[in-house]
Amino acid sequence: MKRFFSALLLFFAAALPAEEINMLKDPSVSVPEGKQWFLSTTTREVFELEKDPSTGYIYLASTGADYSGYLCQFVKVKPNYRYRFDVQLRHLNGRALLWIKAFDKNRKILHYDRRKYLISSADNPLVPDFVSTGALQGSGSTDWRTVSLEVDTVKAANDTEEIAYLRVGSGPYFSVAKLWYRHFSFVELGPVENSSKGDDK
Repeated sequence: MKRFFSALLLFFAAALPAEEINMLKDPSVSVPEGKQWFLSTTTREVFELEKDPSTGYIYLASTGADYSGYLCQFVKVKPNYRYRFDVQLRHLNGRALLWIKAFDKNRKILHYDRRKYLISSADNPLVPDFVSTGALQGSGSTDWRTVSLEVDTVKAANDTEEIAYLRVGSGPYFSVAKLWYRHFSFVELGPVENSSKGDDK
């Protein structure tokens, strides 16, 4: 009987989904510009990046529309695997982006590029009196929400090296924008079946 229950426990344990492990270091961003996280931009002066001491949340804003900037971290990955990038954020206004770029084992940039665009209609003067939120692309909500981007580390057709690192990040995209961040997550979902060469978009 004991052997039967042991086998039964092993069966149910195998049937349970594997626990997702967050591969990011300092996922709540205790230090916005430190050893793990950095702001990727060509012009630092137009961005405000700070940590609210009372809540621990991260505030990232752009005061001009000519540049983009992203709070980023490098993650070591396996080629031909699927991953998911989750960001808990409040999108107050402007355009934003979840952006993932690939690098080889020497951290040389590759053509692989994956994005998810976020557009807020919360500051649009035509909403909701003249144009309904549903008629616009993006979200009119400024509440906390989780935005996700799934990617496969299948190298682009014009890359010769395999993907070894991904730079994952989020931030304002060429607009006057304000965002709050609460938590970041990057998890491995498993190998990509029958993977073929990706595109170079």
